Amino acid sequence: MRRHDKNLGPWLEYFLDGLAHEYERVAERVETLARISSHVRPGTELNLRQEQALTDLVVAQRSRFTRAEYQQIAGVGLSTAKEDVADLVQAGVLRANRRGRSTDYVFARQADGALRPTKWTDERIEAEMRAFLEGRDRWPKAQEWRAAGKKSLYDHASANGGIKRWRHRLGY
Repeated sequence: MRRHDKNLGPWLEYFLDGLAHEYERVAERVETLARISSHVRPGTELNLRQEQALTDLVVAQRSRFTRAEYQQIAGVGLSTAKEDVADLVQAGVLRANRRGRSTDYVFARQADGALRPTKWTDERIEAEMRAFLEGRDRWPKAQEWRAAGKKSLYDHASANGGIKRWRHRLGY
């Protein structure tokens, strides 16, 4: 017979940690989108398709893309994609980078260095994990990450490739 434990504390802590992590991720995306939209020249209005495509690019953490990639993300034909991208460049949202025969685009504010880069880059995750793992001969259990105040690091590593990837990358 299964014993029912009425202590929901550990489950609630796990749930709230996950909720806080997701809130932080969404807040970063909203901030990025707000900065992008605030860069639109006065009198310019983006259509719903452009807004959705830009949102998808930001959520996918794409800082550089081609017209063909925009076309695929927006789900439009060649001429519509060309018009959309040209409108976004004219509106000041995108900046074109011409390299020979190909052109790619970046968010204008990012090109100007005004967009906040993500705080949890692979480099930061790796550096913090190496520091935490120093002197350990085995991979810590989830409780050990939490007890050391490294739950956020563990969560971001999970979201950026998964723990299995990081264990392999760090030799565990």
